[in-house]
This record gives sequence, C-alpha cells and structure tokens, in this order.
Amino acid sequence: MNYLIRTFVLAGCATACACVTIDTRHSREPRNWTAKKTAEEKIAYNEFYKNSRQEGKFYVSLGLPYVNTIGFAAETPGRTVAQTGFVGLSAGMEYHFTGRWSVAGEGWLLAAVFAPIGPIDYVGEREWNNAAGGSVSFNYHLDRFSFGAGPCLTRYIWRYSWDCGLWGEEKETHVCDPVAESEYGLPEGAFNATNALGGTLNAYWKVGITRIGAVYRPTFYNLGHNGGFTYAHSISLDIKFLINTGKKLRPARRFIW
Repeated sequence: MNYLIRTFVLAGCATACACVTIDTRHSREPRNWTAKKTAEEKIAYNEFYKNSRQEGKFYVSLGLPYVNTIGFAAETPGRTVAQTGFVGLSAGMEYHFTGRWSVAGEGWLLAAVFAPIGPIDYVGEREWNNAAGGSVSFNYHLDRFSFGAGPCLTRYIWRYSWDCGLWGEEKETHVCDPVAESEYGLPEGAFNATNALGGTLNAYWKVGITRIGAVYRPTFYNLGHNGGFTYAHSISLDIKFLINTGKKLRPARRFIW
C-alpha cells in the first residue's frame, strides 16, 4: 500500500514539474524576443504605429503665408516685376490616405505689402504685386517633417498707384498728373492680370497642430492672350494650422509606406 502511494506522489510531482517547465518556456519566449529587438527595429515599430493612427484622418487647414516674393512678366509696364513683402492667407483640406502619405487641396491669396503690420500712407508712385490661386499636393510625412509636390494654377496681379502726398488747400489746388510726373508715365490705377499653370513644392516642420515651412510655386505656361512658356513664381514663408475634424473617412489599415 505504501509502495502505491509513493508511486502516485512521485508521478504527480513529475507531471507538475513538466507543466511548470512548459509554461515557463512559453512565457519567456515573447520576453526574450522583445529583448533581442535592436534599437532600429524598435524605432521602426514606433514610427509604424504612430503613422498608422493618421490613416483615414481628415484635416482643415488655415495658413498665414506671411513673407512672400512674387515675380512675373507684366504686359502693361512691359517688363518683369518682382517684389518681396508681407501678408497672405490660405485655406484648404488635407486627407491622410495612408500613414505616411496625404493629399491636400489649398487656395491662397498673397500680397507683397511693404510693411509687416498696420496701414501706411504711401506717397508718390507704387507698384503692387499680388498673386492668388489654388493647388493640389501629395505629401510625404517623416516624423516631424513633411514634403509635398503637385500642380497649381496662379493668377498674377500687378497694379500701379500714385499719390502726390499733398494735404489741405495745396491738394485741392494742385492737379496731380501721374503720366507727366511719374517715372513710368502710367495713369493712376493701371492694372494687369494674367493666369499661369505650374507646380508647387513645399516643406514643413510639424509642432503640434502648427506647421512652419516654405512653399515654392513656379509657373511655366501663361494662359493670357499672349500665352506661351514664360517663367514666373511666388515663394512664401508659411505658418499653417491643421484642425482635426475628429472623423475618419474609412477604417484605418496599417501601412508602412
């Protein structure tokens, strides 16, 4: 009887040890696999997970292209006009169709005002360069940076103004004649506008909902009545804000590229 009891006790102990050994072996395997991952693999996994959360998200963008350079060939003065100044506004939408890629549509209005803030009275003759248009860009996102390119349509606007700089009775008695007194001999309110096709290139640095970067919009084909291949451009230092709508347009799937 004692022999049978000892046999059953030994058999039970052996079975328990075998079970513990198997469970321990299987439970340690994921920990060993995680510990063996290299730093590069961990970074790649974190980037993959972070980017996958962007897929399907839809954003509304508001931008302030604050410093602008606008240059194009204006038909009315018959020469190339180029100015660098301040003030601009843009608005658009952006959709992330994968974790790293998005498509954005944007409309913008650029000015080359000579003062960064506030209204100023300009005395004498002034030329004003403005640009307005729309663009579509495909953007690649890499951590805190994004790079994009696409087509754009730009309308370049040139305007001439004249102010004698006189006040009171002197202004009432003196007749300003911009044609006779100005350097270019142009009438007050001379105006020129032309449309052109080209592309857009952008690069941004992301900080929260803020994007800080530069946008280059070259155009190569003039759509005016003297149309043809003519180079023109606008360059902006841009501050943009992306507002998450909180909705996904389709269920997200994980993509690395």
